[in-house]
Amino acid sequence: MFFRNRCIADCINGIDLKPGDEVIVPTYSFFATAGTISRLNGVPVLVDIDPVTFNIEPKDIEKKITSKTKLSFPCTFMVKVRI
Repeated sequence: MFFRNRCIADCINGIDLKPGDEVIVPTYSFFATAGTISRLNGVPVLVDIDPVTFNIEPKDIEKKITSKTKLSFPCTFMVKVRI
């Protein structure tokens, strides 16, 4: 658990996240993803996933991007490749 949080924090620290900056994350992910963003004073913005592949839904990302969006964090929880 600590290792995963630390890895997420290191990635986010690399973009110089400021308080109030938004980070787009999938709704279907490990809770540490959004939790770590909040702990670093960012705002996690949850986007839907494709129910077949469980991957982040690109059309929902487009809807959620604002002037405060700093990063889209496309982490995976369970991935299926659509064939």
